Amino acid sequence: MHRTLTTRAAGIATTFGLAVALAAPVHAVDNLTRCDDDCTSDCKLVEDLKCCSAVFCSGNGPINISSGVYLNMNGFDIECLCGKKLCSITATECLADSDCPGSETCVDSGCTTCSYAAVQMDGGSSAVKNTASTDSTIRGNFGMGVDCQSTSSSQVMGIGIKISGSGNVVGINNCAKVKENVVTYEGDGLGTFGIWTEGVANSDYIRDNYLDKWVLGIFLYTDTGGSVDHNFVYLRDDSTVGIGLPASVVSALEVERNIIVGGEDQLMVWGNATSSIEGNVCDPGNDGCAECIDDGYCDEPTAPFTLP
Repeated sequence: MHRTLTTRAAGIATTFGLAVALAAPVHAVDNLTRCDDDCTSDCKLVEDLKCCSAVFCSGNGPINISSGVYLNMNGFDIECLCGKKLCSITATECLADSDCPGSETCVDSGCTTCSYAAVQMDGGSSAVKNTASTDSTIRGNFGMGVDCQSTSSSQVMGIGIKISGSGNVVGINNCAKVKENVVTYEGDGLGTFGIWTEGVANSDYIRDNYLDKWVLGIFLYTDTGGSVDHNFVYLRDDSTVGIGLPASVVSALEVERNIIVGGEDQLMVWGNATSSIEGNVCDPGNDGCAECIDDGYCDEPTAPFTLP
């Protein structure tokens, strides 16, 4: 069961029978301390969250974010510890009792995987971000990093997602605005989708993200416009596609100035040719680069070179 964090009331005075605000209401920020908390007002992490089923962990998620609310990871991490042996109080990894401090014992985490998304958005105009000067990362055996559930104006900004779940693993799922994130798969082999979306509106974007070790780096299942630009996608030898586009690409969609490197013969950009897919830089060492250039989707790096 999720705990609900409530919004504090703003003070209102009544003068001559009229309600008059004494001051602009303060948007309360609640401190998040568990992996299964609900954010119903703006939330922030104040410590690393360790997610597993054992009593000494911070609960088993996901964190649910209400409409119009943001989660500030605030320089802290959310980590799935399922599938590991842990010290019975500090929840640090161990192999035997001798690895644990004091009277702690080395015990099982009580779960094999965090099959859910670490953070889930339940309404529009929600966000997860990091405003601290230190990194914030979702890591460990999660099946998904952030799931925006196709909510409008949802945002994922400036965080790390380094997950290692099994099965169909997705870094960022169905979010409207995705910017300045590092999204990598840390398990054996490859994750399924780095960034997946089933609908991008005209004002939406996937921009300035780094992606590595995914079968499909960025994949748009459907679209109505928006922009996929200035992303860096690293392909491994068994990757499939750097950027995958829907079978029918509308003219309002812009796929421009992305850098796609690595691999051997993978497709750089897959979809239908339109004038809005251009200026992407591909790796000449990948045989798929020539095809991308022939399709008009990519440019080969030439001197003098500047980042797109």
